[in-house]
Amino acid sequence: MLETYQPKAPFPQRLRGGEKGKTYSRFLETFKSLHINIPFLEILQQMPTHIKYLKELLRKKRVLKGGQTVIMNKECSALIKKDIVSKKIDPGSFHIPCIIGETKIDRGFCDLGASINVMPLTLMKRLQLNEVRSTDVIIQLADKTQKQAEGVVENVLVKVGNYFFPTDFVILDMEESYLHPIILGRPFLATARALIDVEQGELILRIHDEQLIFNVFKPASEPEPEPEKPKDDSSHLCLEESNPAAETLKQSLEGKQELQELKPQESIETDQKDPPGIRVNEEILKRKGRILKKLPRGWRNKKIPTEGFSPGDKVISSHYLPIPPGLKTIPSQLPQVFTIRKVLSMEHLEIMKESNEDVFIVRGEDIKHYNPP
Repeated sequence: MLETYQPKAPFPQRLRGGEKGKTYSRFLETFKSLHINIPFLEILQQMPTHIKYLKELLRKKRVLKGGQTVIMNKECSALIKKDIVSKKIDPGSFHIPCIIGETKIDRGFCDLGASINVMPLTLMKRLQLNEVRSTDVIIQLADKTQKQAEGVVENVLVKVGNYFFPTDFVILDMEESYLHPIILGRPFLATARALIDVEQGELILRIHDEQLIFNVFKPASEPEPEPEKPKDDSSHLCLEESNPAAETLKQSLEGKQELQELKPQESIETDQKDPPGIRVNEEILKRKGRILKKLPRGWRNKKIPTEGFSPGDKVISSHYLPIPPGLKTIPSQLPQVFTIRKVLSMEHLEIMKESNEDVFIVRGEDIKHYNPP
């Protein structure tokens, strides 16, 4: 008679759990019967498995009370304390007005990325600079193309404000830009000891103990002079100009604003004959009953900046200089066109860039209507 086949288990050690349980129960019975004269605190301190948690409970580390300092790691600190600066937009390029010979350049482009000062060949001929030193300098442009320099003109006096800076220019046969006829690189900025504040949009030139400050947010002009002290003279009268600014002055004087709150910076003396376009507003003088002083130049009516603008209008930056008719332009010289979306207040508008639909909030005085060429 054949015996019935019984297959063997593949892992026989897994079937020994019952014996292990019996052995552990006998160990517990023996352990319960033990009586040792040892302090309970010492037993807990010698237990390696629970020593970490028991010590924290015994020292009361997990009990928070008032006035205690909790030290956080760098991951928790990054989540709790978010020191993220606010995002800014491009303030634009830095430029300064200067004079070379008898030619006035309104916007000399200041470029920290340029290691040389560049002048077009046509401008050099117009300035009649004859002492040109030959050079083998090859300039690589942004599109990886190369151009051979025509020469180098040394020690050209560039007048900025009331100061002259000797500058070396590399002459390049290129199309003269109307907006930026010359490029002033790092050599010129180092000579003028320039400081650039990108956040405030200011470029500061330091000459000995004096400074020339240029603002990129304002139209290119001569550097701002230091404010002078107002002169106390009874012959100073309030004048009204025949332009929109004069109408603004008239509205402000007829309103509720008091002229005593305004600090005059400069006054104008009247002669026997008023200059053309300017007349004395006698009614205002009679109504006030006293001689008035001229309002400061920096004052403006805050209702004016957004007048004349409505949603859907095409606008450009008010700092953009108009290109004379008939002058050849390149695409980089054309202005960026924006569309007004909302009139937020009496000073600010919401505009949208047509190229990528970015939205910005600007002051009404910083934009003007766009007239396509």
